[in-house]
Amino acid sequence: MGAIYGLVGWADLQAAEAVGRRLAHRGRDGAAWSPGHGVVLGARGSRLLVDLQEHGPVAFDGAIDNRREVAQWLGRRDAAALGPADDAHLLFEVVSTHGVEGLARLGGVFAAALWLGSERRLLLVRDRLGYAPLSFALLGERCVFASETKALLALDELPIRLNRGALQTTLTRGRPPPGISCFDGIYPVPPGSCIELRPGRTSGRRFWEFPPGPTNAIESDRLARLRASFLDAVRRETSAYARVGIGLSGGFHSAIIAAGVRTVAGGREVHTYTAGYGAEDLRLSEAERVALALGTRHHPLIVSPADLPALLPWVAWLLEEPAGAEDLPLLFLAAREASSTVDLFLTGSGCAELFGETGRHRLARLALRYPMLRGPVAELYAHAAGVRPGSRFGRMAQAFLRYRSPAHPRVRGTASGDGLPNLPPTGPGAFGALLRAEFLASPPSPPAEHLVAAAGARLNAAITDPTFFVAALELADGARARGGPITAGLRRSCARLMPALERQTSARGQSVHHSAELCAVLDGMAAEMLTPERVRARGLFDPAEVQAVVAGRPRRGQRPERAARLWSLLLVEAWCQAYLDRRGAAPAGRVPSARRQDSSAPRDPAARRHRPDASTLRGDLPPPAGA
Repeated sequence: MGAIYGLVGWADLQAAEAVGRRLAHRGRDGAAWSPGHGVVLGARGSRLLVDLQEHGPVAFDGAIDNRREVAQWLGRRDAAALGPADDAHLLFEVVSTHGVEGLARLGGVFAAALWLGSERRLLLVRDRLGYAPLSFALLGERCVFASETKALLALDELPIRLNRGALQTTLTRGRPPPGISCFDGIYPVPPGSCIELRPGRTSGRRFWEFPPGPTNAIESDRLARLRASFLDAVRRETSAYARVGIGLSGGFHSAIIAAGVRTVAGGREVHTYTAGYGAEDLRLSEAERVALALGTRHHPLIVSPADLPALLPWVAWLLEEPAGAEDLPLLFLAAREASSTVDLFLTGSGCAELFGETGRHRLARLALRYPMLRGPVAELYAHAAGVRPGSRFGRMAQAFLRYRSPAHPRVRGTASGDGLPNLPPTGPGAFGALLRAEFLASPPSPPAEHLVAAAGARLNAAITDPTFFVAALELADGARARGGPITAGLRRSCARLMPALERQTSARGQSVHHSAELCAVLDGMAAEMLTPERVRARGLFDPAEVQAVVAGRPRRGQRPERAARLWSLLLVEAWCQAYLDRRGAAPAGRVPSARRQDSSAPRDPAARRHRPDASTLRGDLPPPAGA
């Protein structure tokens, strides 16, 4: 956890401190200072890290995973003794001696602001894959930057103008289009890039591109390379931490990350965490089976659906965009518990998108595999973006999909079709090229980062290592396999890490347990927050389309689809309240707590039984700072 912020073009410490207070949930200690005329830098985090940066030319958040290799490249003799506290100065040394191009050597998750006083310029830098958040806004010749949008909105002179097209794309794809945010005038620093700010001039440049992977390699070599790069990535990311935690979803991606950590951890503590809506949630039993097989210290948590009305405002406030499923509160509370025990928290978040396992990607693979079906599949592919079908088949498919579940209302004033690229052309390597192009254009900055940071933990994931991701893309056009070719390759190459779970664990995590209680709570929230009057006053959606979702009763087997639609609409409204109505100010009230799974809760019969107590977790903690 941590954050950076600052001003360029005016040295108003009070304004900078107002920005920094909006980031208090990412670090209780903070400081703002002026390293030069007309510049203010700020950082939040641990007292040690803030003190090391204060009054210096760098504000840094994150960690450089390959710091020793970088230090050796710089010719430093103390490379073996360096730790996370040295990363800010190491980054500045790289830029000072090798220029912006030297940043391409830095691995890890980080964001930084560097003031080069002799050249009168400030650099905003974001890690190669864009996992660490960093945004900025221009006010004439002045600039304000921060790790989160809500901090920028602390300045009253920054206008709030909703970008409806970006919001629609966010609801379609889970993130805004490349280079913009859901607010006009607020921009993310692109991954693997730096933004250069000089008096009266702003420019940007990439310092890193995907390296080409080996070609024409036989499958066994590709699988061996995938396994080696995966374990190397996990080893680099965890080597500096004595206690490591993993959020388990009950699926393969989080399980294989846990297995990788267990393999490289040696004698260090490895903890796993899972939260579910009630003791009947299958996520709990599946995750416990993984934890028992790997021998981790497991922490199963139960979240009451009745707490959702109190959790939603906090989750919506913490997110930069209103995108994410009903499991976001579960992740937040699991990370909150982990922060009291571990130094680093890893998840499988983002794997489905990066590995091409979403519904959109499955349609793309189908069209590439069977070219004769390309026309009909293309219409289904476009339907996800709201494009009206032109053929009879497309209209029939659309009617069938709407019969199964009401369509998500479209943001008013947006053109149909924005947000999704066309199907890729056929040919060798087409699917891998699609994944690479999507990632370079708009890599997912998972909501997990914001939630985990606010919970008090530092997040990382093996997928943030470019070497591993390049090795995974080599398998993107592999043979047919359950869960997609990349996940299939991971299963085969890493089978020895978790032989007891290789076949049984599903590719994706267990879906949220949509109990009658959870659905009733969502209905009650919708009846209060999504009334026709409120929807009409907000002006984002057609009230009739929203009421079709709210008032509709699911047919048999359709409860999860309707619950997901309700959650999405509720999340958008809560997000609008946080950002449009309160300008990013924190919600009132405390964050509800999870509790440990009671010993009387149902367990997987195949799992060994253990008896954690049923005490409430972290109930003594205040809500995230800034409330």
